[in-house]
Amino acid sequence: MTKEQEAELVQCLQQNSDVFAWSPQDMLGIDPKFMNHKLSIVEGARPVVQKKRKQGEEKRRAIKEETEKLLNAGFIREVRYPEWLANVVMVRMANGRWRMCTDYTDLNK
Repeated sequence: MTKEQEAELVQCLQQNSDVFAWSPQDMLGIDPKFMNHKLSIVEGARPVVQKKRKQGEEKRRAIKEETEKLLNAGFIREVRYPEWLANVVMVRMANGRWRMCTDYTDLNK
């Protein structure tokens, strides 16, 4: 990308900054009747329960903040499946913030 193209792109993005989501609350939700995420498993599969991993204080705080953000935005809801449990994995990003992921490695065993 040339410097001129980069400048044009930056100008375009700045002029249209109102169309971008800057927080989860800025994103329009998808009607759950249209699409939602469900755990698809083979009938008769044995439930997988991972042993709960200990998280340090900083990671616990980041997990709580991210979970509250997603709950408040309506992206997730609390459910209780004691027979299917997967651990949260916190990954430090290059900018120092945390990314919350889920460890499904035991799911296919």
